[in-house]
Amino acid sequence: MIKKIVPDSADCVVIGGGPAGSTAATMLAREGLKTVVFERSRFPRPHVGESLMPAANAVFKELGVAEKLSKAGFPNKIGVQFASRSGKETSPFIFGRPENGGLEDTWHVERSVLDQILLEHSAECGATVLEGFRVQKVIFGEDNEVVGVRVTDDAGNPVEVVTSLVVDASGQQSFLANKLGVKEFDTYRKNASIWTYYDSAVSMFSDQVLTLIAQTECGDCWFWHIPISENRVSLGLVGPREEILTGDLEAA
Repeated sequence: MIKKIVPDSADCVVIGGGPAGSTAATMLAREGLKTVVFERSRFPRPHVGESLMPAANAVFKELGVAEKLSKAGFPNKIGVQFASRSGKETSPFIFGRPENGGLEDTWHVERSVLDQILLEHSAECGATVLEGFRVQKVIFGEDNEVVGVRVTDDAGNPVEVVTSLVVDASGQQSFLANKLGVKEFDTYRKNASIWTYYDSAVSMFSDQVLTLIAQTECGDCWFWHIPISENRVSLGLVGPREEILTGDLEAA
C-alpha cells in the first residue's frame, strides 16, 4: 500500500512541511521539478512563531499565497512595543510610519492555520505532499552524491525514493546536519521557552494590534504577548535553558 502512495522517484525531496519546506516545495514545483514533501506530523498541528514581520510579505506575494492569507481572518499586525525590566513601555514601533521606513502591516497568525494554508498551496502548485511520513535516511552513492531517501509511514513501513536533491527543512530537528555531524550549537545563548494560549483573553492594548515584548526584572528572560485571533492570545516566556527547564524562575 505504501508504494502506491509514495512515488518511486522525484527530482527533489523536501524534508519537513513547515513554512520553509512548503516555500521550497512551491518554488521547485512551479519550476517543473517533480517535488515530494515528507512531513512527519499531520496538519493542522500547533507551533510557536506566530508574530510575522513585514519582510515576509514579499515572500507570500512571490509564492502567490498572499491573498489566501489576507482572507484567513488573521489579526492585522501594525507594529511592536517593548517594556523594560522596570516596566517602562517604549513608544510603539508602527511599521507604516515614514520614520520607520513606511513598511507594510503584516499579521499575527495561528500557526496551525498558516502552515496548513502554505502546505496545501504547495500541493496546488504541483508538489506531492505526504503527511505522517518520517525520513529515516538520506542515501549517498559511491561518490558521496545524494541518490535517494528512505522513509517510513505512521505504521513503520519502509520505502525508498530515488532522488538527486534533498532539501532539509526539518527546522530545529536539523535532520541532515545531525546525520552528517555538522550541526553547531550557539554556546552564547542557550535559551528555552514555555508557552500557552489564553482564550477569551483581554488584550493588553485597546485598538492597536501589536506584539508586546516585556523584559523580566533579572534581564535574562522576556515575555511575548501576541494576539492571534479576536479572543485568543499567545503568551510565552523565554530565558536561559537551565532556569526554564528546571523551574528555577524565582530570580526572573
